[in-house]
Formats: sequence, C-alpha cells, structure tokens
Amino acid sequence: MPQNVGAAILAKVERVLAADAGDERFVAFHMPAIPYGDDELALVNTTDPARVRDSAAQQHTFARLTNLVPEDRALFGSDGAVLWDPYGTLVAAAMPARGRTDPAEAGRFDAARAVLFDADGQPSEAYIRYAELQREVVAAEEAVRNTELAIEASDDAAYREEMQGSLEATRAALASASQRWLVEGQRLVIEEALATLERAARSAPETLWRRRREAFDAGLRSDPDFGDYWRTGFEPANIVSRDEAWSRISIDPSEINGLVARARREVREAAESWAVGRSGSSTDVEIESLSMRAARVRLVRSWFDPEMFAMRDWRLPPHHEPASDGGRPVRGALPAVAVDLLLVKDIDIRLKAQSNTNTRFLADLKLGKINLIGPFAVRQPPGTGVTTPPRLMSRGLDLTRLSARGVDGDARLREAVNARRLSNATMIASTAPVSAGSTSSPTASIVARAPVTALRTARVRTVARPTLPLARVATARPPASITAISSIRLAATATSAAPAGDHDPTIYVVGFVCRRTPKAPDPDTTLDWGV
Repeated sequence: MPQNVGAAILAKVERVLAADAGDERFVAFHMPAIPYGDDELALVNTTDPARVRDSAAQQHTFARLTNLVPEDRALFGSDGAVLWDPYGTLVAAAMPARGRTDPAEAGRFDAARAVLFDADGQPSEAYIRYAELQREVVAAEEAVRNTELAIEASDDAAYREEMQGSLEATRAALASASQRWLVEGQRLVIEEALATLERAARSAPETLWRRRREAFDAGLRSDPDFGDYWRTGFEPANIVSRDEAWSRISIDPSEINGLVARARREVREAAESWAVGRSGSSTDVEIESLSMRAARVRLVRSWFDPEMFAMRDWRLPPHHEPASDGGRPVRGALPAVAVDLLLVKDIDIRLKAQSNTNTRFLADLKLGKINLIGPFAVRQPPGTGVTTPPRLMSRGLDLTRLSARGVDGDARLREAVNARRLSNATMIASTAPVSAGSTSSPTASIVARAPVTALRTARVRTVARPTLPLARVATARPPASITAISSIRLAATATSAAPAGDHDPTIYVVGFVCRRTPKAPDPDTTLDWGV
C-alpha cells in the first residue's frame, strides 16, 4: 500500500539530527534539497591560493544561501533579507552599558584564553581534540536516536526485536565515546575555560561591543565578480572526508506510518499535497528499504555573535526597530537565524517490485515529469531511451527555466511554490566568467525570491556559483537484495543494475536548524547607562 515516504524521511531526519529543536530552535526543511558536489562543498572553507577563484564563487553563494533570514515555519522560506544587513545595522546602532573593571577577572580571562587558543589566536590542540571527540559523541547519540525511533515507530514485532539488539550496541558505543570525550577531550577543563571567557565578556560590555564592530568589519569580503558578502563557513571543516562524522539513518517499511504520525503537520501536508500526475503524490510510492548518511554541521560566522541577543547590557536609540519582540511568531529586524545545516548523502532508496504505484512513478519520469521523493527531486534526463533502464537524476528544481521551456509539470511547480509547499530559494541556471585556464564548469545562481507569479515585478539579487552536480538515481534488478551503491536507486522494474562502483559524490542540504531570536534588546535597568 502506498505510504507518505517523504514525510517519513523528513520526520526521521529531524528526530535523529535535531532532537534539540523546540521553543528556541526549529527545523526549516528546504524543498527540494540543494545538491553540492563534495569538492564544491570543500571549497567553501578552503584558503588554497591556487583555488581562490572557484573558492570565492562558492563562498559567496554559500554565504548568501545560509544567511537568508528564515521564516518561522517547517518549510524554508525567506523574503530575501540577508543576515549581515540587519545585524550590521544593530551592531552599529547599539548603545552598551558601562562596564566594571575587575583585575582578578582579567587574570582568569587570560588563563582561560591560554587553554583554548595559542599565541596567534588559533584553537589549541586541546580545544581541537575536545571538538573532535564531542562530534563523535554527537554521532553516537544520533545512532541511538535512529535505532530508538525505529523501534518506536515500527509496527513489525520481529523488526523491533531485531533493532533492540542494535540499540544495545549503539548505547554501548555512546558510553564509550562519552568517556573518551571526558578524559581525552579534557571536557571539564575546556568547558570551565569557555565559561570563564563568557563571564569576562559580560563584565565589560563596552569592550565587547567594540570587538563586535571590529569583527563585523573584518568579515566583509569584496569580490570584483560577485560583489560584497560576509564570509561564512561550517564546522567540522573536513566534513566531506571525515567518515565518522556521518550517521547512518535507515527506514524500514514498517516504520513509515509511525514516522508520518510524528511528523509536523506542515511537513506531512506538504508531502501529501505534492501532485504527480495520476499517482496523486510524489511520496505515493512503496519502498523495500531506505537508507542514507546524514550529518549536522555548525555554521561558522566570525563576524556574527548570536549571544548578544540574550545579553541585557545594550539598548537601541528611540524608534529604532528591535531585533525581536520575543513573540510567536517573532517579529522584528532579525526574527531568526540559521545556525546549522542538515546534510544527507549516500542515499539508497529501493522501491518495492510488483507495485502498480511504482510502475506509474517510473512511467511519469519517462514522460519527462519531475517527481519528489521527500526532499529529493527526481527526473529522467533527456535522451534516455525507454528500452533501457532509465538513468535518473536528482537536482534542485529550476522553476524559471521549466516555465520558459514549457516542461510538463511547470504549472504544478508554480502552484506548489505559491502555496508554500516548496521553498522559495531555488536553483536558476546562468553563466558567469571563468578565469583563463580554469577547469570550472558553467555556473548557476541561487536567489531568494517571492512566489513565481511575482517574479516579473520582484527585484531579485543573483549570486554566481559553479554548477551543482546532478545526483544519479539508478534503477536496479529486483529483488531488493542487490548490492548497494552510493546513490539513490529504484529497485523496481528495470532489467539491469547500475555499474559497480558508480559512486555519487553529491551532498544534499536538506534543511537548516534555525534559532529564534529572543526579545532583543531587553536592557537591564539596574546597569550603569551613563545618564
């Protein structure tokens, strides 16, 4: 029986990777997911002079995408405002309280900083090791949650019993990782040093605000081709090659109904309402199994201090728009900020054989239609013969080009964006200059924009970026015991498997963990305001 696989995928990703979402944080899924090649994602953090041109393009696009000010909703949306604009205005206009000098606190500050950083201001070896082991604990926690949720959501007693054994193993791994973090990572020492720095900062608001302004100015990057942006990266920086940082997420057919019941209403309804020809819903498929590898990475902005919104040592001039009114929904110049990325790769979807629904799904793809399986947009590339197993692709949807070319399904895409069932930051193909001797491919742009019906009058700002690779989706011979490869595969009606070793390096941004801004400013009237 067809099930809402898309809602199940998103529900499990959220429960495993973002269990801390709640009143302060929320997950905003990007529909469809944004594909990055592993090399392109690595360029976001590179400082290699030989790759500076490609790196600038990737850094600029990544910065604009990750700094769009998000709406407080389950599916990512933005009116196009970019974090550095309202934040820069707030930092410049803020009026800090007067500080109090404490020589003893100054000494503790210097000692704590020596623990965390070297003479050049770079993280110490102890701090780096602490962060590495912390990530291993996080991955172990995610493995435990994946197994616990499988047991909780499944309606198959035998499967639950099988997963119970896995749960004991994942809990043992978590205990081991936690002990290593405590001992090898010097957790207590590092966290005490961090707490000392925070206390010292709070005792000197004027100095802290001067540093905020200096850091904001230092974060600016000007590029003759792409314009100004504020440098934004991610941590761990080596996520592409760091295998242990990725958690395995799996979904058994017996889990789907339970996962769908746990999905947020907006996610569930968006997945259910995505029309795909006669089959009713893009997630209206039947699976044999589904697995992927996922990671949550922290966005790094040296120029941005998110903690300032919780501090009560600053205020704004009269009639200045506040950052946040602290309400629900939050209103203000900066109601929320994306703080983490949810990444997925090595997707293996195997559709049930002998399924009329899956047969229609594949038939629609052969007709040129674009379907969604959860956040993954699936299409068959032009020129694929119907007599051979179809080579399919997953990519960011390009609404403008689809509309201009009259591709079957463009009306559904426009309707879905206007009804807020797809995200309004999407891929647009374009070209951009490439330096002589460069091996870069043609470029594409990401823009944040209003619904498609308003595109002709809306003023949008484009950002050049190297073309994102199209993630391959392969069909394979049933039954589902075929050898897994690192790509999405539909194990349904095809007659031959994808070539062995056909690895897909695509990494998908499936969503953002966003933090709601508390009421800010909220000045403490007992402080010395100099009046």
